[in-house]
Amino acid sequence: MSSSLLTPSLQFPEPTASTSVAHAVSSIIPTAETSQKHVSAYHHDFVQHLIDYEIYPLFHPKRKEPRNLSEITRTVARRRPSVTFQFSPEQFKALQTKYRKCWTGEVVMPGLLATVAGKSDNHSASNLLFENLTPLTNGVLVDPKPDLYDGVHPRQIENRLREELKSYITPSTNPRAPVLPNFFVEIKGSSSDMLANQRQAWYGGVLGARGIQKLRSFEAGDVEPLDDKAYTITSTIHAGLLQLFAVHAIPSTHAEKPEYHMTIIGTWFLLTSLDGFLDAVSAFRNARDWARAQRDELVTAANRRVVDRLTTPMNRLSIAAYLLEVLSQDRWV
Repeated sequence: MSSSLLTPSLQFPEPTASTSVAHAVSSIIPTAETSQKHVSAYHHDFVQHLIDYEIYPLFHPKRKEPRNLSEITRTVARRRPSVTFQFSPEQFKALQTKYRKCWTGEVVMPGLLATVAGKSDNHSASNLLFENLTPLTNGVLVDPKPDLYDGVHPRQIENRLREELKSYITPSTNPRAPVLPNFFVEIKGSSSDMLANQRQAWYGGVLGARGIQKLRSFEAGDVEPLDDKAYTITSTIHAGLLQLFAVHAIPSTHAEKPEYHMTIIGTWFLLTSLDGFLDAVSAFRNARDWARAQRDELVTAANRRVVDRLTTPMNRLSIAAYLLEVLSQDRWV
């Protein structure tokens, strides 16, 4: 289903001589009085603030699509036979009756999301504050708290790699929380702000894409860290409407940090018809599986680069020389 007809149209006019970017963000430049984090997705300057840091939302004139968008779209669109067999017309009618009465995220969250997600062995966390990451901009943004996110278990990443990148890939100080998140869900009921929900998903997705980019850049060698591909998916469920988005990084034309771009993958109605529901559930689960495959592959490759570097002949000689020096100075006593 075409997403352009279902997503609120946002206009981003190009700055003119009379519209200063500095003026546009002057209200959220940190000062001695307002240095604490105070800008959330509900703040009137949230979108412009991220744009000023080359983080582009849906439909922005400068936004670019990821090179692998067609691959992602094809993968997500496949109907899963397991989903078809899981839900009968009678079960769907019961779901319609139950969830059309939901008006708050607190009611929707434990029920509808659990139904859409199904059983999963992903390493996930819900409502966990991302308080451990390097600020995305200048420190004024409130730490995000995704309704759900998937990552890898910390033990899956080599110690040295995890330690050096912790401020980009370890969102929580909880030692068992998932790291390297690249799949996010924000869910709200009918009475909530749909655009704010989308902005929250955008914010989390960019943090995920930044972590992926840092991982790909770590001792990359011949690997191109910025390949114009997306490895992160973020999503929203709002009043029975599912939307999936890709977030990816590209080189900036004039800054050291990369640009980040959000692109819609698709939109599905969960509660309109059984066919639409089955397509939506399939899309969600396919997207989740795709994101897991990306992070597992990237972690394996990064771990291999670390191990290979430690086991090169030069490094073996350096380690041997260090041990000889330690022994000669009787440091073991």
